[in-house]
Amino acid sequence: MIFFPQACKSERAASVTAVLPCLPYSRSDRGELGSCAAAQIVVDLIKTAGTDRIITVDLHSTKIAANSPLPVDNVYAESVLIEWLKNNLSAEKLSTACVVSPDAGGSQRAKRFAQW
Repeated sequence: MIFFPQACKSERAASVTAVLPCLPYSRSDRGELGSCAAAQIVVDLIKTAGTDRIITVDLHSTKIAANSPLPVDNVYAESVLIEWLKNNLSAEKLSTACVVSPDAGGSQRAKRFAQW
């Protein structure tokens, strides 16, 4: 991750937003309240570096955003992926497609994919 928020701040940027397609360690160990301890450390480091906001894609646990010292905007990619599949796969391939989930947490997302 190449990210220099302090350089932006030294050039008088009003705010710095980190756009992270994947928040590191968001799927790692769980604490007492169900939040990811390692992901919280990463968020704290990003804040310490001078960031004012984080934008990420398909955050594994919403508790990370809820417990974050920074505003975290979680963008969902499902609709974009579904559109791409519709536009790039033939009807025959779509009718025989199988939707699977790597874990129980992703089963709801897999169900939504299967329903379109």
